[in-house]
Amino acid sequence: MFRLGVRSFSSFFKERFILSEEVKHGLSLNHPVVALESTVITHGMPFPHNLELAKSLEDIVRSEKCIPATICLLDSKICVGLNENQLSLIAQKNSGAVKASVRDIPNILAQVG
Repeated sequence: MFRLGVRSFSSFFKERFILSEEVKHGLSLNHPVVALESTVITHGMPFPHNLELAKSLEDIVRSEKCIPATICLLDSKICVGLNENQLSLIAQKNSGAVKASVRDIPNILAQVG
C-alpha cells in the first residue's frame, strides 16, 4: 500500500495546484473570486462558440468587480484561473480534454504525474 505523509501530500499538491496571477492578486486584496467550470468550454459547445462564451462569462464576472477563476486540469496541474492562451487551448476540438469530477482528480494526477 502506498501512503503519502502529510509533508509529501502537501508538496504533491503544492506543485500541482496553480493559481493564475489574476487570481493570486485578487485573493491578496481580498476580492471575491468566482469559480467557473471548464466543462462548458471543453464539452458543452463547439469551437469557436465555446471560447467566445468562456471569455464572455469571465467578462461578466469582472464587470461585477469579481475575479473569474476558470478551473481545469491542464498539463497535470490543477489550474485555477486561466489565461487567454490556456482558454484557447482547452477550447480546441482536439484538446484531448476529459470530464473529471472531484473524485477523479487524484487518479488523474497520479496517472500523469
